[in-house]
Amino acid sequence: MGLVMNVLFAVILASFSLSQVAPRIENFSKATAAAQKIFQTIYRIPSIDSLSEAGERPKDLHGNIEFKDVSFIYPSRPEGTPLPPNSKSRC
Repeated sequence: MGLVMNVLFAVILASFSLSQVAPRIENFSKATAAAQKIFQTIYRIPSIDSLSEAGERPKDLHGNIEFKDVSFIYPSRPEGTPLPPNSKSRC
């Protein structure tokens, strides 16, 4: 009788555990798909080799780059502005 009760409680506990996991399966599959896209980006071989010495290069290049009145937003947060519109930045 004790073995039957142990098996019964084990089955009940397993069913409760599975019922708690079931709603999370959708989130797990979304996270797996997102990770796959990230890993594809990380392991992508670029078409331009930035370490190559081949190609034409300017001999003398001096100067500054200045950004004026540049504004943009992140699509995920349209209410925030990461760079104020009237800020100046030099590179």
